[in-house]
Amino acid sequence: MKTKSEGLVGKFCHRYYEDGFLEHFPKHRYVKNQGQILSVISRDNWGTPTAYEVQWFSWLHGYPTESEIVLAEQMLFERWNFYSDEESWRLAGDQSVQLGHRNADKIKIEREKDEK
Repeated sequence: MKTKSEGLVGKFCHRYYEDGFLEHFPKHRYVKNQGQILSVISRDNWGTPTAYEVQWFSWLHGYPTESEIVLAEQMLFERWNFYSDEESWRLAGDQSVQLGHRNADKIKIEREKDEK
């Protein structure tokens, strides 16, 4: 079992595009990166994690691609989502892709109507 001092280690996560709200689904943010928190990189004087190593995964194959050190405050500011299990994480990622395609289709239909 994880201790409190490990914070987000082991959780799956999504980072979103800054302007990622979809036109036709305004409450939905489009996922930019999908990853998992690997380890705590730094802590403050009280032992609270301040930076984590995040392992990113490719959208195409699902394989690990690169890791990045990210400040905890950046995750908070960018409003990342965190998932305790892989299934919930994958379902949320799939939903993001599906809604992105539906959004693009609706925009295309609107443009075609405007051109007529």
